Amino acid sequence: MGAVEGCEVSTGLSMESAMDLAERFWQSMLKGGDAGELLALGPEIPDVLYALTRVLEKQRNTFSFEALPLLRSVHDFVARNVELISDEDERNVLMARLAYRAWDVCRREARCSEMNVWAELCAGYVLEQEGVRAYLSLKAPERSEGLDSRFLSDPEAVLAACWRLGLEKNRAPATVGEEAMHAYAWLTEHPLQDSDENAYLSGELALTVAGSLGHLGRYRESGLWAGLAENWFRKTAMPDPWLAKVQFTRLVALSLRHVPGSVLETISPVLANLRKFGHVSDLGKCRLLEALSLKDVGRLKEAMTLLDSMRTDPTLRDDPLVFSLLLVNMGEISAGLGDMEEAHHFLSQASSWLAKADTAWAAANLRGVIGEILRDSGRLAEAAEAYGSAIEIYSRLQMSGYAAYYRLLRAEVLLLDGRGEEASPEIISAFPVLEREALVPDALAALALLRESLRRQKADPEALKALRLQIQKMREVEQ
Repeated sequence: MGAVEGCEVSTGLSMESAMDLAERFWQSMLKGGDAGELLALGPEIPDVLYALTRVLEKQRNTFSFEALPLLRSVHDFVARNVELISDEDERNVLMARLAYRAWDVCRREARCSEMNVWAELCAGYVLEQEGVRAYLSLKAPERSEGLDSRFLSDPEAVLAACWRLGLEKNRAPATVGEEAMHAYAWLTEHPLQDSDENAYLSGELALTVAGSLGHLGRYRESGLWAGLAENWFRKTAMPDPWLAKVQFTRLVALSLRHVPGSVLETISPVLANLRKFGHVSDLGKCRLLEALSLKDVGRLKEAMTLLDSMRTDPTLRDDPLVFSLLLVNMGEISAGLGDMEEAHHFLSQASSWLAKADTAWAAANLRGVIGEILRDSGRLAEAAEAYGSAIEIYSRLQMSGYAAYYRLLRAEVLLLDGRGEEASPEIISAFPVLEREALVPDALAALALLRESLRRQKADPEALKALRLQIQKMREVEQ
């Protein structure tokens, strides 16, 4: 974002003159003027537009939602007349600033849907800048303090980071978690000038870390970061809409830890708040969590009815990841209800949507469901292959908790298939991860029995099954 630092106003006009013209233009807009009035300024248009971003920044606390159409008008005028600013980087800096001001108006009024639109626009302009691309090409530990200062001191760049990391969280949770922690650490040590903006963006980064750690199976750490997000959001002028997002993140953590009863007990107020504050995307995901939890407690028909009603929701079709997970679970439930033809139909559809989602762990989830169906059908060799594919993906994504759990499932089917020599390495590979987890006493005992059976060079299928069941119970321990 520092591409035009010191060049907000060109040599054509003095700063004072440009600010005066920008102020007069904005006052004219407030009285019903048109963005086309800028054309009367001729070659001074770029100078005045840069000055206008300063004027808008100074007046941000006085804006109401009624100012948004005026900001959109100016933004759209410049977007239609890109030749007004010949340098592409300078143009992207200007457009990012205009989009950020519009985003901030929406944020202060808690207009969540409009916020997302402007955040995406702002991020697009920021990420098109050559300097930003060079900065992001470096891994977080490789970025110098000077580079961090140059890019993370600008609120537009921080918003773009939040948007980009939120988009990538499902695809690369380990990398996103590291980058979000890095940006969060900088922002907490070097806060933005506006305390309300700083509190919101710090909360967003903390929430991104929480979500990433949840994917990685680091549930306790995820809970701590969700707490940090909550603390930051409570410092904003209007905390309730953002606290609803924290509620949802904690609900996701319960689902990831396989505590469906607790999800169903606490989901109603979360759904109500997401609906109330217009968090459309999270609302669809929350309804999916409800269906998954109904499935996990054995209420298969209720889960299927809910998923089927969601299948016609056009907003869900706009999210290939959520829609693919919906279809995967419809396939799993169909198999559980004994309708293998319907299960195959839904899982085939899910594969197509997963290709659009481009999210590796979701593909691993599908392989795991297929493995379960094959195991229950007695096709043990094929089940072992499906589980192996899931393990490979989870390991590559550093989602070690999931990889370890699927190693136990694969070992179980290998033992049932009489391939004990292949099962033992899977169990041994899972041990270090399992020992890192906060195991309940019964799980520790089952782990010791399994280790002893391996010491005797023969894995005991019953000890393995006992450990798998205890790990499921382990996930129900309080965070």
